[in-house]
Amino acid sequence: MFLFLIVPKNCHFEIVTDVVKFFEKFKTKTDLVSATSKLLVNLLIREVLYVDVHLRKSSTKLMFLEMVKDMKMKYEKYWGAYNKMNNFMYFAVLLDPTTKSPFLLHAFKKMIGYMEPSLTPADIEIKACQMVREVENRM
Repeated sequence: MFLFLIVPKNCHFEIVTDVVKFFEKFKTKTDLVSATSKLLVNLLIREVLYVDVHLRKSSTKLMFLEMVKDMKMKYEKYWGAYNKMNNFMYFAVLLDPTTKSPFLLHAFKKMIGYMEPSLTPADIEIKACQMVREVENRM
């Protein structure tokens, strides 16, 4: 028999709701991948990258910080090394007509180890001034 020593408060239910929403995305992806009898590589890689995006977004929430850190380490162990991934997976995605070009751009940048050029403080100031001018013009 389970006895509650404390009556749950409304904030406890909100926390549980957030946790359920967090794990529901993983359940959906797991069901999708494990329920199909003919797993297509182009669909698998999309789902794997979706998990990466979900972990990155969730890592900004304080209550998931430690848990996401551990999950991210596990993800990196199996899927994080894009340079070690079989190149045929990229070709399967490339040949899939439903794949959008931003997805390909992201995947190939990861595959070849592309590094974004760093901006100098002067470049950042120029971009910030342009954005401020654009906002002022819209007002």
